[in-house]
Amino acid sequence: YDPAKVRVPKTLLTVGAKLTDSYTETDTDAAGAVTTVEKSEEWTLAAIETLTTPAGTFDNTFHFLRAGAGDKHFWFANGVGKLREESGTGTEVLTDVTIP
Repeated sequence: YDPAKVRVPKTLLTVGAKLTDSYTETDTDAAGAVTTVEKSEEWTLAAIETLTTPAGTFDNTFHFLRAGAGDKHFWFANGVGKLREESGTGTEVLTDVTIP
């Protein structure tokens, strides 16, 4: 991805606020052929909530809805990162974390 990571500005931290993330996705197949595709996704802060995972309970997590390349829900916690991701194809959940 270019840029490599989504950055969330502090102005987005109001429930209902939206952010558009535009990037270039580059794929190289087994034969070495390179394909690039311009993509754009809209992120909406759906809620600030408490989330419990096998890794623990996290207060003030950010629940985002990402629309664009398939709708997905994400939950992030400051100092930890992604806690949960849900889509029509499955769910990923953080099972363990060590915070220094």
